[in-house]
Amino acid sequence: MQKPAPSGQGVLKLDKQYKPIGVHLILEYFGCSFDLLNNYNFILGIATTAVVKSKCQVLKVDGYKFEPQGVTVYVLLAESHLSIHTYPEFGYAAIDVFTCGDKAMPYAAHTYLEQQLKPANINIDEIKRGVA
Repeated sequence: MQKPAPSGQGVLKLDKQYKPIGVHLILEYFGCSFDLLNNYNFILGIATTAVVKSKCQVLKVDGYKFEPQGVTVYVLLAESHLSIHTYPEFGYAAIDVFTCGDKAMPYAAHTYLEQQLKPANINIDEIKRGVA
């Protein structure tokens, strides 16, 4: 089986089925509480706990509280990363959970985050990374 490769790179040949390197969840949570989304310590705490629940190893945690509102937090993982960007004025959180390896459980992070942020609506896109 052959698929076209990106422009200028010829043809990518796929002679066998490849196992994904990782799973990347792109989560959109709508209808969340302004107060939760605007609370830096809360978002930092749930991001860190979500990583533990997903069986990943934390390398670094950092974030920023915007004025007048909004929070960005990221957790650098041995398995990749988790990030949360909040838009309290819209009740919206944009969350990425990218994990590699056989032990990581990205959907466990999503389940925990959903329980904590209690969105009215959710959109989930799953991307299998490392597969052409």
